[in-house]
Amino acid sequence: MLLFILIFLGFFSYSVVQDEPGRFMETNDIELTQPDEAAAYVQAHLGQPLPESVVVLGVYEGGFQDAFVRVKMIAPDTAIPALYSALNVDPTSMYELAPNPFPSNQTWWDIETHDRVWQAPATFGTFYTAAISMVPDPADSTQIIIYLSASDI
Repeated sequence: MLLFILIFLGFFSYSVVQDEPGRFMETNDIELTQPDEAAAYVQAHLGQPLPESVVVLGVYEGGFQDAFVRVKMIAPDTAIPALYSALNVDPTSMYELAPNPFPSNQTWWDIETHDRVWQAPATFGTFYTAAISMVPDPADSTQIIIYLSASDI
């Protein structure tokens, strides 16, 4: 009888957290694409203002049993040292690699469109792990596109 109850509860909780068969919901999702709102979110997690010339293009926070966040920013190359400081990035730890595509439903999270990115560990609020990936903006060589990903796992 106990086994039946455990199986029933497992099936019930499995069906409750699915938003379509075979796909789990991401609860408490937040998506911000207005630069002012997105910047306020990032600054709240950093505990300090972003460098003035950094523009936050999108923020997505999701998760079910853990939390993760994706942030896309753009900044002039002159703002990168201040951004490194805000995110606690050691510039000597940058390494080049093929981008991890991080499955995403957000059209603005387009890291997979780049052949190579520069990546380094970072610190973002209370998230357990964080990393930034950077690539020159193909449309303007003085701008850098920054992808920040962080998670509690």
